[in-house]
Amino acid sequence: MYSTNQEQLQEIEGDPEVPIPSSRGLVVTPGRPGSWGNASLRPRGNFLAEGREHLSKQVDLLRQMNEQHAKLYEQLDVSARELELTNQRLVVENRSSQHRIQGLTETIESLQTQVEELQRQVEELRTPRREDRLSRDLAEQCRSTTTQSVSCLKELYDMRKLSNLLWTVIHSLAAESPVAFSPQPDKDTHLGFVFLSFSLGLILAEKNTIVLFTLVLEENGELEQRLGELEACRGRVRELEADVDELRQACRSDAAFLSRVERLLPEAAFLSFPEPLAEEEEEERAEGPAPAPERRLLKRCSSAEEIRRGHERTCARRSEAVKQRGISLLNEVDAQYSALQVKYEELLRRCQLGEDGLSHKAVQTARRPSRGALPLPSPGADEPLASPDGQQPEYKALFQEIFSCIQKTKEDLSGNHASQAQ
Repeated sequence: MYSTNQEQLQEIEGDPEVPIPSSRGLVVTPGRPGSWGNASLRPRGNFLAEGREHLSKQVDLLRQMNEQHAKLYEQLDVSARELELTNQRLVVENRSSQHRIQGLTETIESLQTQVEELQRQVEELRTPRREDRLSRDLAEQCRSTTTQSVSCLKELYDMRKLSNLLWTVIHSLAAESPVAFSPQPDKDTHLGFVFLSFSLGLILAEKNTIVLFTLVLEENGELEQRLGELEACRGRVRELEADVDELRQACRSDAAFLSRVERLLPEAAFLSFPEPLAEEEEEERAEGPAPAPERRLLKRCSSAEEIRRGHERTCARRSEAVKQRGISLLNEVDAQYSALQVKYEELLRRCQLGEDGLSHKAVQTARRPSRGALPLPSPGADEPLASPDGQQPEYKALFQEIFSCIQKTKEDLSGNHASQAQ
């Protein structure tokens, strides 16, 4: 299509006799006069200009179309190349994936063969282990039987000696009286003695094996029982270790509190752990000596219980000492406060009794103070109840005594805190 458009442009530009359509529908040939008789009415230059404009427009249009077609062809070529490249890449990836799949299948097969070989080797290793165990068990049984079959061998030896002695006696009798003992009976008696000795040996060996089997069974049962006891002891040991850990954690958590209490209390309040009670010692002596593992277990139990009991006793003593110290301090303060309150009530009663005869400068008490609050002097009150000889009033002396008691209590508390800090 691109070539045909180019050819059309060349034909239009090179052929001067191509008819040019005019604006009014007339067809005019550029190199010829008009086909109709009135062509001389219009000038020839107008027709040529219109034809050229028309041709130039067509040429521009065709060029635009050709450019669009060229761009489209270029885009198609680029897309085709991209598709070819992607196709080639996909082919390469497909081949590589096929190679990978083949390699993975080969590795899986090799791994399966290796696993089978390993399983076979494990089975081969297990079978000789069982045989070794059986051989070891048989060897141990033989060793144990050899120690206990000495008596059987001794009895067989004694039986052999007895048979030899009988055989010599029979030979001596046959030599003395050849008529009484023929050679055939002599051979029969020898075989009978041999068979008898062999049967006796078998019977004794069977009895010994039965005894040995019963002994082995009893020993087995004892070992199983000891194993069960050992497992129980191990469980008990684990429980006791857990209890000890809990007690240690509790002691660590109470360390701060105990240190504070020790700072508050004197050293004489804390006593060392008491020794074990005599009753417990007598009970242990009455029970008798226990086995070694049980004795160790009981010792550990008793030590843990003693630690716990001692800790509880110490805590109780410390709490009691704290209570006693606090109670004594409270009793002292309460006694001082009650004495001051009695004095204050007496002074207040006297003030109330002599209120009518006193002037307006007397002390006016609004309400009776409660037990938990100490009365303070009002700033606007004057100084009544002044003694005639110019001494200090009674209520001022009482207030000074109250303030001195409070100051003393504060000093005691501050001194206690300072001693604790040291």
